[in-house]
Amino acid sequence: MPIFKNFWFYFNTIPVLLGIFSLYKLNSFPPRGSFKEALEYCKDVDNERMLSEGTEQDYCIDNFMNGYFSEAVPWMLLFLLGVAFIIPLALYLIMSWRKYRYDN
Repeated sequence: MPIFKNFWFYFNTIPVLLGIFSLYKLNSFPPRGSFKEALEYCKDVDNERMLSEGTEQDYCIDNFMNGYFSEAVPWMLLFLLGVAFIIPLALYLIMSWRKYRYDN
């Protein structure tokens, strides 16, 4: 079947495979902590000293709660790209199957 020699097969398959891999990477990140865990983690940070974002303890809690967000954003974008290419890949596979089945 000439499907594997076609450019469009790889054009649609590679983003889907990247999306599956990025879903695996997103699931490997540790879960976000709760607010109680953030308070326990930041209990030694000064709550009186003001910064532009609030107190130092507020800043510490924000950093704790956002944790791995900056590392997860590229993987989220790749996952969304993979989801967006599932429908074109499915349509391509259906059309090529019909062409192979009925045009031969």
